[in-house]
Amino acid sequence: AKALLDLGEYAHAAATLSQPSQDITIPSPPLPNLSSFGIFVRAYALYMAGERRQEEELVELREPLERTTFRNAYVTQLCEELQEAYQSQSL
Repeated sequence: AKALLDLGEYAHAAATLSQPSQDITIPSPPLPNLSSFGIFVRAYALYMAGERRQEEELVELREPLERTTFRNAYVTQLCEELQEAYQSQSL
């Protein structure tokens, strides 16, 4: 995962630390036995993948008002996962 992060392959780095999934549009949950560092690396990679995706979509828009409605698509999922990990004292 670290090598993928160094290459800027954030989505792939997050996928290596996630459970296998058939649906590529929604990131799957983290692996069950990740260390706190693994949880952090996955969360960082997923956040950065969302920021990159958001930036790419903003470039394609022409209307300034449309640009204000975009946000990182993975933030809500990350908040839920990190809150669950915190409550289970996995962090």
